Amino acid sequence: MLKEKIRALFQPDPQSKTAAIAMPVRLVAFLCIGGSGVAAGGLMTDTEIPLFGLALTGAASRVYSIVSAAVNLYCGIGLYRANDLARRVTIGYQVFGILFMLYMPFSNMASQPPARAALAGIAAGGCALAVLVIWILVTKREGFVLSPQDQPDVASIE
Repeated sequence: MLKEKIRALFQPDPQSKTAAIAMPVRLVAFLCIGGSGVAAGGLMTDTEIPLFGLALTGAASRVYSIVSAAVNLYCGIGLYRANDLARRVTIGYQVFGILFMLYMPFSNMASQPPARAALAGIAAGGCALAVLVIWILVTKREGFVLSPQDQPDVASIE
């Protein structure tokens, strides 16, 4: 019973124009699902998260980890199901990630020069991956469907 529910969760939307989505989009979906696991791993550690001038610690960093994991999981499953809203949320979340990573080398975490250099390298790689994800989702949008409430009403056009 549970196996069928999980399998149904990952089936493409029946209203989709194409039965299968492009392989790069599937890879992005699995990256998002894997990213949700990494973000949930933040619950087990008490790390400081630099968020645009704020230093999230303790309960605040755990809440941020939960929200990040939930957004990544929604985006991954939605991309796999070819949901256009999930594609848009993923693009927005990647833009947020780019801004977050560009700020990271200048945060309090990078008070020593070796740490700043390491964080700059991580940020450069993360930004490059985020730009690649945005490019894939912008160029491969033909197989995605809008949610039912966003679709135009055909009867009102006539």
